[in-house]
Amino acid sequence: MSTGVMRLKLNSISAGTTNFLTVGIIIAMQSPKVIVSRKNNKEKCVLSFTIRDSPKDVVNVSVWGSNDYINRLYKDYKIEDVVDLINPIIKFIPEIEEKYMPKTSCPFVLTLNENSSQILKHDVNDPTNFKYLMRLPTCPQSMYLKIEDIHSSGKEMCGKCCSLLVAVRYVKSTKLIKTKTGNDIYLKKIIVMDKTNTTLLINIWDKQLAERATQWKPKKTILAFSDLHLEWDNFDKTIAAVVSNRTIITEDPITKEANDLKNYAITYLNGLSNKQNIHIPNRK
Repeated sequence: MSTGVMRLKLNSISAGTTNFLTVGIIIAMQSPKVIVSRKNNKEKCVLSFTIRDSPKDVVNVSVWGSNDYINRLYKDYKIEDVVDLINPIIKFIPEIEEKYMPKTSCPFVLTLNENSSQILKHDVNDPTNFKYLMRLPTCPQSMYLKIEDIHSSGKEMCGKCCSLLVAVRYVKSTKLIKTKTGNDIYLKKIIVMDKTNTTLLINIWDKQLAERATQWKPKKTILAFSDLHLEWDNFDKTIAAVVSNRTIITEDPITKEANDLKNYAITYLNGLSNKQNIHIPNRK
């Protein structure tokens, strides 16, 4: 750690704050992206993720560097890791860019550069508890949409965003898809339910999240999604929710509503096989 670097909570950071470090738990992460600079036409790589250090305080983070550096970070750091961000720069972004990031409590993004900043795994001996923050939803209960409302509206909902509180009903195997450009992409499909409807398809196009989703248990795992994107799934002929760059997923949230839904799902699905009687509505 550099001499004079202060450890600050997110709620203590403001415009002009420099020479500091902050600690938080990663609650969302996007796949690395390659950006071509308009100035010199050179490629730069960026890794974007979201951290939290309290129930109220959440911030987006962008790390810039070489392709090797960014891909190494993506391999070494996962959702639920607690990290030290050393010497980040505070950057206020245009409103148009905000629609590609999760909603946060902070009006800025923390930017790190390979040559002037650091990201490190946090000291495991620190008594500060961050893990419980993974189970606190980032959006209020009043924002959750009902699955039945999505299906009843059909294609009218396509292109819109929604937040959901749902129970996992079925987790499909991950598919590896080869794109026209020769790149490999991962697709994980899950079926979820709530008290109003027992079937909604959710598509996850992200390797790290697809791996995480393999741990979700039908009838047991409750998920709170913020800012899912709704679109028509031509393969399954139904409206589907898609995990986007804006989505934050809270697993088994600590709320009364989540506990009630879990009990409902267990009761409703008890005695059924995980795959039996799953019908994806085909509503136009």
